Amino acid sequence: MFPRWTTATAFVAASAMLALSLVPVPASAQQVGPVCGTRTALAKQLENKYSEEAVSMGLASTGAVVEVYASETGTWTMMLTMPNGVTCILAAGEHWEAVEKKKAGFIPSHF
Repeated sequence: MFPRWTTATAFVAASAMLALSLVPVPASAQQVGPVCGTRTALAKQLENKYSEEAVSMGLASTGAVVEVYASETGTWTMMLTMPNGVTCILAAGEHWEAVEKKKAGFIPSHF
């Protein structure tokens, strides 16, 4: 049996690959494999190229940090920074919309 951290890391990596495989991208932008690098470099690229900035983040049970970046024009990107410091883009898209926080039990009408 593998140690827990190996299983967790494998789960995060598999989740990232699954998420990447579900994101449609134009043929001209398709790449082989995920886009990974340092968090600083990827965040700077998102800011410079798409005017995106961090709008939310969370800590996974694996120790990975998940962040969502979005722009005022509606583009968005989801990044995952693993405990070893490697950051990868999980998904990206358009039409990001902030949802107003409501009281417990509230269900938005568009669901």
